[in-house]
Amino acid sequence: MAGLVRRGILVLTVASGCGSSEAVQAMAECRTAFDARDYEAARTECTEAFEVHERKDAGAYAAKSSFLTGRLEEVPAWLERVEPGEQQAGIHYLLGSIELRQGELEAGLVHYRAASTGFQQARVWNKAAVAESRMAYLLWDAGQHTAAHEHYAAAVTVAERSGNPALMLEHRLSLSEFLRDVGAQRLSRQWLAHARAGVAPDDPLLHGRLLFQEGIHAELDHEWEAAAVAFEQALEHFEQAGGWFEARAASLNLVEDELRLGNTVKARQRLDAAAGFLVRDEDPDFVPSDNQRSSTAWYAARVELATSDPAAALQRVAEGLDGEVVPDWRWKLETIQARALSAQGHAERAEAVLRSAVATVEHLRGESSGHDFRSWTAQERREPYERLVARLLEGARIEEALEVYELARGRALVEALRAKDPQSLRVRSVAAWLETLSSRVEAWAQPGQATGPEHAASLSLPPGIAVVAHMVTPDETFQLTYDGQGWHSRSVGMGRDELRRVVERAMGQSPEAWAQLEQVLAPLPERLPAGMPVLIVTEPGLEGIPWAALRVAGQPLLVEHSLSLMPSLTSAVAWAQDEAGRANDGGGLVMADAKLDLPAARAAADTLGFQLGLPVVSGLEADRGALSAADLGLWHIAVHTGTDAQGAWLELADGRVYADEIAKWPAAPRHVVLAGCRSAFDDEPGFWGALPAAFVAAGSQRVVATLRSVDDADAAELLGRFHARGGAVDPVGALAQAQRELHAEGWSPERWSPYVVIGMPFVNRSGQDAYKPEEP
Repeated sequence: MAGLVRRGILVLTVASGCGSSEAVQAMAECRTAFDARDYEAARTECTEAFEVHERKDAGAYAAKSSFLTGRLEEVPAWLERVEPGEQQAGIHYLLGSIELRQGELEAGLVHYRAASTGFQQARVWNKAAVAESRMAYLLWDAGQHTAAHEHYAAAVTVAERSGNPALMLEHRLSLSEFLRDVGAQRLSRQWLAHARAGVAPDDPLLHGRLLFQEGIHAELDHEWEAAAVAFEQALEHFEQAGGWFEARAASLNLVEDELRLGNTVKARQRLDAAAGFLVRDEDPDFVPSDNQRSSTAWYAARVELATSDPAAALQRVAEGLDGEVVPDWRWKLETIQARALSAQGHAERAEAVLRSAVATVEHLRGESSGHDFRSWTAQERREPYERLVARLLEGARIEEALEVYELARGRALVEALRAKDPQSLRVRSVAAWLETLSSRVEAWAQPGQATGPEHAASLSLPPGIAVVAHMVTPDETFQLTYDGQGWHSRSVGMGRDELRRVVERAMGQSPEAWAQLEQVLAPLPERLPAGMPVLIVTEPGLEGIPWAALRVAGQPLLVEHSLSLMPSLTSAVAWAQDEAGRANDGGGLVMADAKLDLPAARAAADTLGFQLGLPVVSGLEADRGALSAADLGLWHIAVHTGTDAQGAWLELADGRVYADEIAKWPAAPRHVVLAGCRSAFDDEPGFWGALPAAFVAAGSQRVVATLRSVDDADAAELLGRFHARGGAVDPVGALAQAQRELHAEGWSPERWSPYVVIGMPFVNRSGQDAYKPEEP
């Protein structure tokens, strides 16, 4: 090393090492080859720069080049050779990817966690956020939604440390997209608003993504015009950025919106635009992928159907089915094919195709990853079931229609619970019944094959129970009623969207809409014997209806019948059989006022505990330990309930107990009373992702909960009567009797109707209901 003084400045000349001209040149050649994606050359140049010229920063590029040229065995050695911090973190990220290629998820996650930690220590926030998002995606795909949410949230936190508006926007968007796909629409919208509130990004592709998400949410709200505006704006940004894949997606969503709005000419124009984006910047010999070909054919067939040209629709479907077709596009194309065949009057051929579509979806569900339990995926896949049910009911084949109905409803339950906990004993119990039904799908896929009434025996319920179930389709709603002797069906005369609007207005206290709802749903035929318990099998959007208050012949339904709710007939049968083999559990627990801010609940709990002879815990004693030590008989829980990003919760003295935690309990109380406000619901995905479903998944037989906020004094009075009428033995009958008394005493339905029971009605050995309504 030599030194030279010039005007008081010491200039050093480095003869070797990282500052030499040879080293600088070697590193430049390494970077040039890597940036040009000539990874073979980059591997050689970067290794030489590292080993010969001691350029430490060349090691990471050499490792990446080895990875990108398929020399995966060379990558681990670089972990010890590069410097700690960002470079080692980068190697950990590569090793995580290698583990995933070999199917080792847990090992891959270990390396990604190390990568995130290293990047954060080096304050390389963008890469740390990417590592967190990568872990979130993998956990989500594995069905571990709670852990996935934690890492998506961590990615946002890391991005915010950077102070980079574009980075913050990108990861807020990712979190919003995740929440939307798991059905947490409210939270998804909140994070979308956070993203929108940030500084407008310079990146048009990112800005387009934000607008695209706004369009998706507008579609979920059935606001098709607003959705079209958002997608149109997103399309402009995607075109500006040269994001042709994203531009095609926006164009296809615009096809959907225009079809919903009845603008078939514009829909066709949007479809043509999507095809143009598909080949943009490609060579003349470009051939669309199988997925691209299938999706284009599906949208095209829908456009042809909308223009009343079923023959053209069938031609487009044939184009989509020509060649290799992934199952998720096959069932969609077959469903459109069935619609076109029906439009031509080929009912039997349409039915055969729908059977095949249902069989395809069942196959998909049997091999599903976590992504296939997304809320919108489950809803979307109902269409072939719904159309097949409609076809069977039109032909008066009620028993077979019930089986298809159960595949749609029962699978939805298993998907919801599996998303919470794949190992739930309750899920396995229900799944066993579903497998029995699924074994018949192969027969359904063959034209002319039918399962026959004898198969409906597997759906047999205990005697003495009536059932009211609804299958809501886009075009029609069917009511299925079992009166103790046989099944009956009828059409209510409106499809999903119209029924949804009626329900929303009725729940909004519109007397006219309430009267219309009573007329449309007509909950029961008047011929049912008085005292027969009624099982309501709910549909999404109908679970919040206070069914007991619906009037039949001018009287609320509860006057002559007790009611309970279950998500499907299959689950009802499984629950009934499970209870038949379970010994009676004695004892129990009364818990209240865990946060010392519900004095009325504590006073009521003390009285209730004395009357029932059960221990009472409150205040600081109302914690997890009290629950784990309690007998598994009756639990009456009067604490705060609510929902947040992790789902529905109970607020105990030592923190919140979430629904997914409850679902994993090895044992659960036989009967549960959740006395808190709106305890029957999670914000999303709704009824069957909430606290009652979690207790049922853990093994509880019946859960009393509330549909909305309730007055403390009203709750104390109603639940006091509930327990005095034998709620510990027969929650369904006791609740109905308490409600019936209060109705007779002049209480308005708004005061007594929010209370519901999730679970099967109690039936004694003689097959009769455990109570009889009192004589008027």
